[in-house]
Amino acid sequence: MSLNKIPHYQIRNYVSNDAEQIGTFDNLLELSYKYNPDFLPSNIFCAVDSDEEILGVGHIEPHETWHLIEKENVSSDFIYRLLLRISLNPKYANSESIKGNILKQLIIRAKEIRQQYPDKKIRLFTWIDSTELDEMDFYLAHGFATYSNSLVMKYDLTMDIPDVPQPDGITVKENNMVTEEELQRYYNAASIAFSGVVWSLNYIRWMKCGPEWKNFSAFYGDQLVGNTMTWMIEPDHSTSEDIFVLPEWRNRGIAKYVITEALKYLKKQGKALATLSVYGDNVTAISLYNSLGYRMHYMMIECGYDL
Repeated sequence: MSLNKIPHYQIRNYVSNDAEQIGTFDNLLELSYKYNPDFLPSNIFCAVDSDEEILGVGHIEPHETWHLIEKENVSSDFIYRLLLRISLNPKYANSESIKGNILKQLIIRAKEIRQQYPDKKIRLFTWIDSTELDEMDFYLAHGFATYSNSLVMKYDLTMDIPDVPQPDGITVKENNMVTEEELQRYYNAASIAFSGVVWSLNYIRWMKCGPEWKNFSAFYGDQLVGNTMTWMIEPDHSTSEDIFVLPEWRNRGIAKYVITEALKYLKKQGKALATLSVYGDNVTAISLYNSLGYRMHYMMIECGYDL
């Protein structure tokens, strides 16, 4: 079928039978919709033709900030975020009609959610590669604006990894959170380190099932004081994400130590590249990553719609 020939279609909510068909053009979404309870059918919309072929799909998912929405004592200026993503069947990848109608439905749904929290500041947003100007034009044409940026930094694992002194009393070991107790201990530490802006337990359980997922924690005795995670992006490329140290343990070299231990592991696995993302205004973190040898890879722009 020609890319320019768009059949008659409707936008409807996702049903479980859609997952396999979505997986033919977006395996990550198939797995997300099947196995991560954070993805609710009421927040997922499919464009389908009369034969029930899926032309495209889009969803709203809770961002880490969303987990504070029911909390008290949060600043009135705090912006709670809902993350959107749209994925088109490659046969219709050039269709702004399909994409635009899915987006309109996502905005309607986000406004319905917003009505539950009339006193909160809520933003629907997506991340866009700064080089994808057509994508940015699309969202700007639908009332979105650009806000913060996220730097994606890279580490060349073919280079020597610096030897970082082991902080006194600190050990780093794999902590793959096999038990619910271990998972809760990690979650509590991450919640403290990130002031509550943290992945949900559903998301972490889902991540643990990902390809080549590993978690490295820094311990002082039995106390988890720092962390970093890795998982595969491509066969020779993994992430080095979810980096944190508890506030009272910072400035002791723990972050450098846990990061380099994870990088050494990835190098032993034959990886050539490790990447991480960091907000562009996080000067402290950027300075740390730069000192270890991370360099700029590309930039993502937050494109958002304030509800």
